[in-house]
Amino acid sequence: ALISLADKHFVLVVDAENTAHQVEVQLGRRSVGFVEVLAGVSEGTQVIVEGTHKVRDGQKVNVLKP
Repeated sequence: ALISLADKHFVLVVDAENTAHQVEVQLGRRSVGFVEVLAGVSEGTQVIVEGTHKVRDGQKVNVLKP
C-alpha cells in the first residue's frame, strides 16, 4: 500500500464517494512487512492495499468488502 517517491511516502485512500486520493504520510518504525504510519491518515481511513499500480489520484474505485 505504501508508495515511495524520492524521500516522500504516500498511500492511496478512498473517500465517501469512492474516489481515490494520494496522501503523503510520515513513517515511523519499520519491520519486515510492516510500517508504522505516524501522520497523514487517521484511524478508520480506507487505504487501498492491493492494485495501487492500477489506481490514479482522483480515479473512481470499487470498494470490495472482506
